[in-house]
Amino acid sequence: MKKVLKLAGIFFVAALLAFVAIKSFVGYQSSMYKETAIPFIKVAVPEISKWDVDIIKSLMSRNELEKTPDEAIVEIVNHLGRMGRLKEMGEPVYESLDSFRTRSGNEVTIVTYSVDTKYENGDGIFTISLLVNDGSFKVYSFKINSQTLAENK
Repeated sequence: MKKVLKLAGIFFVAALLAFVAIKSFVGYQSSMYKETAIPFIKVAVPEISKWDVDIIKSLMSRNELEKTPDEAIVEIVNHLGRMGRLKEMGEPVYESLDSFRTRSGNEVTIVTYSVDTKYENGDGIFTISLLVNDGSFKVYSFKINSQTLAENK
């Protein structure tokens, strides 16, 4: 019985240490871009929310623009534009950091944040992924999760 309790205690301590290590790692990751990504997002979300294709294209990465036909961008903007004018946005919240190598061997880093937003036609969660490029950013992708958009398909 003592052996079982001892093993359970060891398992509990190991799980607690793993949890603390993961939390620390996530905190470290989020702090890496806090000073640069958040100010960019605070400018980019209102600009994107003007629902102007040319403005959005100016914020996006060249590679993503090359992969996405203009018609698709127009369709996405028209759909998201149903939200109306941006009235308010909360503080960006760190979601994830992904790094990978492209087929050409280039290292790519994508940092993702979510932002609570209020538009004239409803509320939503704006998720934006940024391509990190020598200390600056380009929009890799964005989406809005909103009941308003789900109802207006």
